[in-house]
Amino acid sequence: MLFVSTLPAIALVDHRGRVALLRWSAAGMLGASVALALVGELALGGGGGGDDDGDARPSSAAGAAACAAIFAFLFSFSFGWGPVVWVYCAEMCPLKYRAKATGLTTMTNWAGNFCVGFFPPILFSSLGFRTFWIFAGTCALCLAAACALPETRGKSLEEITLMFEQRLGGGANAATATSGNRRRSMRESEVWPALNTLGACMEGL
Repeated sequence: MLFVSTLPAIALVDHRGRVALLRWSAAGMLGASVALALVGELALGGGGGGDDDGDARPSSAAGAAACAAIFAFLFSFSFGWGPVVWVYCAEMCPLKYRAKATGLTTMTNWAGNFCVGFFPPILFSSLGFRTFWIFAGTCALCLAAACALPETRGKSLEEITLMFEQRLGGGANAATATSGNRRRSMRESEVWPALNTLGACMEGL
């Protein structure tokens, strides 16, 4: 399922944009986490913390709803926050720092994967299905971050660098870069006519 769920990201990352996929993905994971928390607490007796309701008989509908929420979470993760962050993190940093920054984001990503794999069993033993409220809160933060991020689709790496400098308050650097690009364009506009004239003269000889 994870492989198939990644296909929408491949098809839409350059059509709809990176930020749009991150927003849809975070919203889907948030909804699935809330659904799992509610179904677990209300229908599956999953309060945790030693709350052992031995007379509870979960209905098949509640089990199906929990499974559907799990699949929805996996699908939402696989087309957004799973693959797209690798693209976005590689684009957002200036060329001067891109190698080190990409290494740092990769390390952070794997540290997050470790936490997701290590802590949920401990949390489930004490909180039960209330653990998914923690997931929901994390997904809400992801949604807020995705809403604050600028879109990088269709922009060159230089344009992305300039956009982040302007967004993060690097006005002087942004102005310098803009001025440098303008001067370079002026030099090119002066050089190319001269080269064309020289080429015409050489052809005449």
